[in-house]
Amino acid sequence: MSANLNQKKEIQTLLGLPKSLYYSNLAEQVLCIEAELQIDKTSLVLDIGAGNGNIANGLTSISKCQILAVDTDKSPKLNSHICWIQTDFLQKIPVLRELDAAYWVAPYIGDGWFDGSFERLIKEFGMNIKPGGRFLIDLFNFAHKEIGKQKEIIEPHMGGRAWYKRTSIDKYEGRRIFDNGSQDHVLIWRIFEQSELIDIFKEAGFKLVHKLDSFGSNLSSETQRVIDYKKYKRDIYIFEKFNKA
Repeated sequence: MSANLNQKKEIQTLLGLPKSLYYSNLAEQVLCIEAELQIDKTSLVLDIGAGNGNIANGLTSISKCQILAVDTDKSPKLNSHICWIQTDFLQKIPVLRELDAAYWVAPYIGDGWFDGSFERLIKEFGMNIKPGGRFLIDLFNFAHKEIGKQKEIIEPHMGGRAWYKRTSIDKYEGRRIFDNGSQDHVLIWRIFEQSELIDIFKEAGFKLVHKLDSFGSNLSSETQRVIDYKKYKRDIYIFEKFNKA
């Protein structure tokens, strides 16, 4: 059995995740983040919008790194390597120590996508990362969908069927999810062009060092073995902070 397969089983057992499509690649996510951020037991890492803490728990279990997890609500199942910072970071960034790396998986900030909040957050979180440190952001891959097309999807947490649609929102492009009953949009994301995201991170002092796409076309054979991109359907960008002159 390969080391990667052993680690995947260890993570899945540790987290005790339900066998659903949503969680089916979480072990691969954890291994990808560990490798791309170059995390080890000496690393201090920021988890932005940590949610249920599954990724933080997985990362600390295999790397023994220290994680600062930031979100509005605290998960009850965090291990001793994780320090939880309970705050609404859309309103105020907490005081952080010098970080070796940060990651933001499937970010969701509602209208903050379109009012400058996203750009501000990247700058403010980025200020806490050491020169040479990495910042990984994992976005849903919506950009390949045609503008104006509407598709029915199953969203159990919304009570059944829902619809999503790519539209123009102010000067940006975005995707709205509509619920089954009222057809009012209940979730909204911003769609980024790669050049746009690179410029945002450049303003914050970072350069793009790697991008993983949904179809695996730019991946090494080793990375393709670690992650099943047919399930992943994300755009993952890894940025590195400029060294001081």
